[in-house]
Amino acid sequence: MFDLFRKRTDNIVGVVSNSSVPSAITAADLAQRKQAAIAQLSTLANDETTVVDFLLKCEFADVRLQAAQVVQTKTGVERSLEAMRNTDRRVAKLMQARLDAIERQENAARQADQCMQKAQALVADFRLLPNQVSELDKMWEAISDVSDSAKAAFDAVRIKLTDRLQAQAALQRSVLDALSELRTLAAIETQDFLSGAAEKVATIEARMSSYRTARESSSLPKNLFAAFEQTAARLKQSLQSRAQHQEACESRMRKLSEWEGGDPALLKAETLQREWKALPSLPDPAIMAPLQIRFDALLIRTSEALKSRRQESKKPAQGMQQQVAQILEQMELALQEGTLQLAAEHDKTIRSLDLKPNSLPANQAARLSRARAELARLQGWAKWGGHVSREELVHAAESLPSQELAPAELAKKIGSLRERWKSLDVSAGPANKDLWQRFDQACSTAYAPAAAHFKHLAEERQQNAVKAQSVIGELKKLSTQIDGDAVDWKSIAVTLDRHRQAWQRLGAMDRKEKKRLDAEFQTAIQSLSEPLNEVRRREAAQREQLIAEATRLDPRDRTTPEALHQLQERWQLYAKTMPLERQEEQALWQRFRDACGKAFAARKDAVHAADAERQGHLKEKLGWCERLETVQNSDETQVRQVLREATGNWDRIGAVPRAVERQTEARYHKAVEQLRKQLDAMGRAKLSAQWDVFCAMLDACRSLEKSLGADAPIQSAALDRLAADFNSTPATPAELERTLQVRFQTAFGAAQSCDQQATRSAALNRSALMHELLRLEIATGLDSPAESARERMQLQVEVLQSALKAGQKPQSQEKGMGGFCELVRLSAFADNELQARVDRLIAHCRPQ
Repeated sequence: MFDLFRKRTDNIVGVVSNSSVPSAITAADLAQRKQAAIAQLSTLANDETTVVDFLLKCEFADVRLQAAQVVQTKTGVERSLEAMRNTDRRVAKLMQARLDAIERQENAARQADQCMQKAQALVADFRLLPNQVSELDKMWEAISDVSDSAKAAFDAVRIKLTDRLQAQAALQRSVLDALSELRTLAAIETQDFLSGAAEKVATIEARMSSYRTARESSSLPKNLFAAFEQTAARLKQSLQSRAQHQEACESRMRKLSEWEGGDPALLKAETLQREWKALPSLPDPAIMAPLQIRFDALLIRTSEALKSRRQESKKPAQGMQQQVAQILEQMELALQEGTLQLAAEHDKTIRSLDLKPNSLPANQAARLSRARAELARLQGWAKWGGHVSREELVHAAESLPSQELAPAELAKKIGSLRERWKSLDVSAGPANKDLWQRFDQACSTAYAPAAAHFKHLAEERQQNAVKAQSVIGELKKLSTQIDGDAVDWKSIAVTLDRHRQAWQRLGAMDRKEKKRLDAEFQTAIQSLSEPLNEVRRREAAQREQLIAEATRLDPRDRTTPEALHQLQERWQLYAKTMPLERQEEQALWQRFRDACGKAFAARKDAVHAADAERQGHLKEKLGWCERLETVQNSDETQVRQVLREATGNWDRIGAVPRAVERQTEARYHKAVEQLRKQLDAMGRAKLSAQWDVFCAMLDACRSLEKSLGADAPIQSAALDRLAADFNSTPATPAELERTLQVRFQTAFGAAQSCDQQATRSAALNRSALMHELLRLEIATGLDSPAESARERMQLQVEVLQSALKAGQKPQSQEKGMGGFCELVRLSAFADNELQARVDRLIAHCRPQ
């Protein structure tokens, strides 16, 4: 480290020496020179080359750092770094960081340029693939520190690529739609479809041709065009064969209708058969069979008519004259009524009869001539009137464009004019060609707006059909998404309702197309509505379960309001997740609201009833508290009875209001505690009195026993007085009292008989007394004499072993007066030492 410091010092000294600065420099001179250097730097701030030169020559580190802040170009940074690397660490570090940043920017710019070039190449490429765009996006995301201009340029190119990808997707979708339409046309089998099938195929082929020439056509799969061409070829061939088949069928039916409508007598079987065979053949036997049956029946009728004609030709001419007379009469009647067409038909019928010259009577011939003359005259007038009427029709047709009629009314008007023209052809004969062309041109011109309107309506119907097909496609696509478990049924229900509304808003369509689309729409709707209805049934069952839970809630339970709120939250969650039909949802919601309202009302009533019940409980408990407080000054029996009744009834009484529950319980426990203390004090006083009686009786026994050891016997009067005093003592515990009575009576009998046997028996009981004293001293924890230590230890071991064998803990202390019975019995006539140990035991066990 010191070597490095030494090098830096040498460098600074070298710089100073190179600047021709005198060796002796004062602090003021250094400050003045530093200010001059700063001033010089401020004048060079706009020229980076000069600043770098100044930086390399400057002797002040702070000024060099200020100058380094100005250097931004790569050339200046590299020069400064090379010169300051071992001279000024701060400047070198700053230059190194700036050089790294410049290199990063240059690297990012270079990568951005590569991405831009690749993106522009993809834009210009005639075949763009989505994976190429994906790789381009990954390359661009890997670049950091991209300038805003580069980002804007890349975003613009990326938008073009996105547009191309979207155009590719739209083109592929359009081609698939065209292929689907073509396949739909190929699946139609009805004969009335032939009229518009060729036009539809041509329209679809035109669209496909435009798709082939589209810019993005190279991105389409090649099999689509091949499949379209194969389908179109098959459909054209099918249409051509079906058209030929239909044309052959119509030609045969037309011929049959023509032959069947004519007179069978005028037909010849050979001619019919020849023409029938010359007609185009029908490959379908099912269609050919009924036509052949009709033709065979026609042949039969023709042969029968020929036979009838031959028979009629053999009848006399009188029958012919009668027939002509009838037809002539009908002709004259038609002329009178002005029905020229019927009269002309009757005349044609008469002319068709095979009348020989001079076969009619003179009067019939005259009548016939007059009728024909009248018919010719009337036909001339009718032709003239028809011409005038046709002129009026032409004028009416030419005036239609100026009337601005509605399209439907205009079409009806033109249809009426054409029907009237046709009726004139029947009544007044055919019109001349010029007049007909003029009329037809006027009708066509007048009908042009209506035709455009109807064409627009047809286009709208076609567009509506496309929209309907799109709706059906979306429904079918949606039906494929309901197979999994994670299905958003709410979204499906909303989408289903939206598509139903969209279907209702669709405009008019072709009747047959609408029938087919309605069936497909209902099928698609059913494929979605069935699982949706199943889900809604389950949701309705859950709603019913919530209603049942709300109904079953116990209004007396404290958690009922919280449970109701939880049920309402679950209901809202179910409603958000899967809404039902509006009516069903409202009905179930109303039932749920009623159930919740009843539960809240019942809870409110239960709360009021519980409050009233708690008030009653409070009143009863306060009564017991007052009774406990007032019985404190009574005797022990009454206190115990009241305390027993209070403790037995207190837990039986129910809850009280929470506000006073703690206070009431504290008052009760305080009164009970006071009574128990009072009973304890009474018990201690009673026990103390019993101990006093016990000690007095024991002293009486001892006094009587001591008198037996005296030299002079006790007088009988003294014995009677001792017996009277002993018997006059209050009662003690029964067992102890019996023991004392036995001991006193034994001593009293010995005193009366002056018998010393009792004294001798006491000596015999000494070992048992010693054992009992040790047992009680061990039990009470008193010390035993030193000479009895061994016996005490042995007895302690025996007591412990017996307690362990019995599975009980050894008793640590004898309590009460019951444990002294054996001691009192054995201590009779004992010596003073043993009596002292007995007294010590009694004093230790006496209650304080």
